[in-house]
Amino acid sequence: MLETLGEAVLTSAQEVIELTVFRSFANICPLNIVPASVEKRKPPHPDIWCVVEKCGPVAFELAEILDPAFARQVDGGYDLRRKFKRVCERFPKVKKSLQNATVHIDFYQRISKSKQISSIEPILEVLAKLDSRFEGSILIPKHTSLSRVVRTLEVRRGALDGPFFDFSKFMKHVDRSLDIIRNKFTKSYKSTAPVEFLAYFYRQPPHREEEWLAEIQTYIAGHLKESDFRRVWVYDHFIRKNLYVYS
Repeated sequence: MLETLGEAVLTSAQEVIELTVFRSFANICPLNIVPASVEKRKPPHPDIWCVVEKCGPVAFELAEILDPAFARQVDGGYDLRRKFKRVCERFPKVKKSLQNATVHIDFYQRISKSKQISSIEPILEVLAKLDSRFEGSILIPKHTSLSRVVRTLEVRRGALDGPFFDFSKFMKHVDRSLDIIRNKFTKSYKSTAPVEFLAYFYRQPPHREEEWLAEIQTYIAGHLKESDFRRVWVYDHFIRKNLYVYS
């Protein structure tokens, strides 16, 4: 029996990420993917098999563009993010006014995990005092315990399903997009359907396009015909937007 999109068949956190991203991509891409047709598959098959209206079956190989060192830092913040979301339930004004926002929180170095957790409620109290349209850096009250824990606090609009609490804004990360695309281009896939490649940003935000786009355009243009792919997509899950497509 073919694997389906039901979470019961997913065996790893990476598969959950791939499912989440592909659902999001399918909602906004111009291909008219039939949602009920999507199936999760394992190597040597491409990651996803689906049906495109008026075109037929299409397979997708997926790859997250991610610096491994950056990933370790981001993954370490998942538990803290869950705690923020849980405490935020007691702050309905914050939930409403920041429903389209990302809150960037930069803790001072060497601040313990317990102090980070104990700062959650004071941070939310500061956020609750903001105007519902506020965007930008927040002045942290001096001579308070919070001023010795949080270096900067910033609100940015444009997120989906906010508030999204982010601790990665000031983490340095290396652009690995070309390495990841090159690695996928060297592999072979088993599929009776045409294969497309979806590279995506999920845990790591993209660098500015001028820092990576020209390089991967040149590589893809020179190697697409010798690969198993007929088309390449680069998708930003942070803003639910295709950044690039080449066929």
